[in-house]
Amino acid sequence: MTDTAVARVCAAFRRLDELAGTEHARPEAWVTLRDRSRVLHDAESVDRRLARGERLPLAGMVIAVKNNIDVAGLPTTCGSRSRMVVPSRSATVVARVVESGAVVLGTTSMDQFATGVVGTRSAFGAVRSVSDPNRIAGGSSSGSAVVVAQGIVDAALSTDTAGSGRVPAALNGIVGIKPTRGLLPLTGVVPASPSFDVVGVLARDVGTAQRCAAVMCGPDADDPASRCWPENAPHGAPATPRVGVPTPGDLDGMDPGHRQAFADAVSSAAARGAELVTVDIAGLLAVGQMLYGSGIVAERSAAFGEEFATISDPDPAVLDVIERGRGISAVDYLRDMRAMREQAARAVRVFETIDALMLPTVGEHPTIADTAADPAEVNARMGRFTTFANLADLSAIAVPMGSCPNGSSFGVTFLAPAFHDAVVAEIAQRLSGRSVSRQWTPPLRNIIVFGAHRRGQPLHYQIADRGGEFAGIVRTAPEYSMLALDTEPMKPAVLHTGQAAIVGERWLLRPAALAAFVDDVEYPMTLGKVRLDNGEEVLGFVVEPRALHGEDITADGNWLVHLARKDRGRVEV
Repeated sequence: MTDTAVARVCAAFRRLDELAGTEHARPEAWVTLRDRSRVLHDAESVDRRLARGERLPLAGMVIAVKNNIDVAGLPTTCGSRSRMVVPSRSATVVARVVESGAVVLGTTSMDQFATGVVGTRSAFGAVRSVSDPNRIAGGSSSGSAVVVAQGIVDAALSTDTAGSGRVPAALNGIVGIKPTRGLLPLTGVVPASPSFDVVGVLARDVGTAQRCAAVMCGPDADDPASRCWPENAPHGAPATPRVGVPTPGDLDGMDPGHRQAFADAVSSAAARGAELVTVDIAGLLAVGQMLYGSGIVAERSAAFGEEFATISDPDPAVLDVIERGRGISAVDYLRDMRAMREQAARAVRVFETIDALMLPTVGEHPTIADTAADPAEVNARMGRFTTFANLADLSAIAVPMGSCPNGSSFGVTFLAPAFHDAVVAEIAQRLSGRSVSRQWTPPLRNIIVFGAHRRGQPLHYQIADRGGEFAGIVRTAPEYSMLALDTEPMKPAVLHTGQAAIVGERWLLRPAALAAFVDDVEYPMTLGKVRLDNGEEVLGFVVEPRALHGEDITADGNWLVHLARKDRGRVEV
C-alpha cells in the first residue's frame, strides 16, 4: 500500500459514509463495525511502527474478518444473535495479519456456523449481492465478500469448507483464495467440518489476496492439522500451462447465461496461451456430493451441534443438516470417510495430465426469494463445482472472468493438487488477463554468489540444476575485500575486512535444494552472512580464515571484471 495506514482507514470510513442511505448500502453485511477512534488508533500505531523501520508487509491494508474467526474483544456470533462469545485472544490468522500491519475494521455476516453457500442463513438477515439487491451474495462468507466488493476494505478473511469463499467471490466479482488445507492454521476459528475447514482470503485482485495469505501461512502448535509447505512445492506455472476443462455433460444444469459465459472464458483462456484439455470431472463431482450426502455430514453435528442446540435463532436449513448428522453412527462415518478418500484418490488422477482444472465457480445466480423457497436444493446447486475441493485436498482460486449476457459478473475457479497454490494463482492471473504477481509462494532461500557459481561460470550448474531462480545483481556494503584464490576452478574469496563494495548475484533456492547445494561446497569456501548495501544480511560465500592467500583484487570489485582484465574469458558484465 502506498497510503499511510491512517489515510487508508479514513478512506474506508469515507466509503462507508458514501454508501450509507443509498440503494447500494449493505448494512446487513456487517456484524460489528469497530469504533472509528479505535480503528484510527490502531492505524496510527502501524504508522509509528513503520517510522521506526519495522518491516510490515500489510501496512496500510484495511481488512474485515468473517464472524466465525475470533477477533479479541469483538463478539463471535457465527451468524446467531444469541451466540455472543467475546474472545480475549484473536485467532492465529488474525494475530498474524495484525502483526504484519493490517488494521481490522470489523466483523462480517455469514451463514450460520458456516453451513451453506448462499448467504441467507443468518439471523442478521440475508446478505444481498452488490450488483442486485434481489439476488443472493453467496455464502457462507457473504459479508466478507460484499464489503470487499464495495471497496470498503482491501481484503477480508473468510472460511471455505465447501465453497464458502469462492461462491461469494464469483457472485460479487472479486477474487477468492482457497488454500491447501492446513497452510493457514485454524486456531481460534469456530469449526464447521473440522477435517475440511480452511481459512481463505477475499480481495479485489490476486496480488492483494496473496499478500494477505502469505503472512498467515505456517504451522501453529495449537492446531495439529496445520501444515508446512513441502520442500518440493512448485512456485510457478509452466509457460504454456495445460488446463483441463469439463465435458459438455459435466455442465448440465447451468443456466444458459452462465454456460455461455463459461464458454467465452474458455475461449479467452486459449487466446491467452493455455493448452486446453477436455477432462472428465464426474469423479470429482461425486466426491463433492459426499460432504452432505453421506456419513461425513456427522462432522457438522460433532463440531457445533451441541452449541447450536442452545441458540434461540437457529436457521431451519442448518438445523436440518445437524439433525441428519446426529443419526450417523461412528461405523457409518468411518466407512463413508474411507469410501470418500478412495473415490478422491481416483478422481485426482485427472491432474496427472494437466497443470490446473478450470471450472465455472457457480452455474447460476439465484434470487433471495428462490433460495428461501427451496433452500436445500438451491444450496446444493450452488456448491456443485466447489464442494469437492477440500475433500480431494486441492488448492484453488476463484477469479472474475467476463460477465453473463445479463451483465452480472461471472467467475471461474482454477484448481490443482495440494501445495500447488502458487501454480493456480499464476495461471489464474495469466488467463484472466492480469499481470502476474508472485506474492504467495513456497518459501525460497536467498544465496549470494560472487564467482564460479555466477551465470556463465564453471560451477553455475550446481545452482541451475537445482532449480535456482536468478533474483538480480547485488552489491555488498562497503566493508569487504576480495582475493583471487588459486583453486580449480578459480574462485574469489570475499572477506569482511575492507572498505569496498563487491558485486555478486542473488539466487533463490528451495530449502531442500539449498541443503544439497551446501553439501557441494568445497574447502576453502564456506557460507555465512553477507551484509548488502541496503543493510540486508543474506547467506553468501565467504572463505575460511586459514585459507587466506592469493592476489588482492578488491580494486576490480567484481569477479567477472577481474576475469576480463586477466583475459581469461570475455564475459558480459
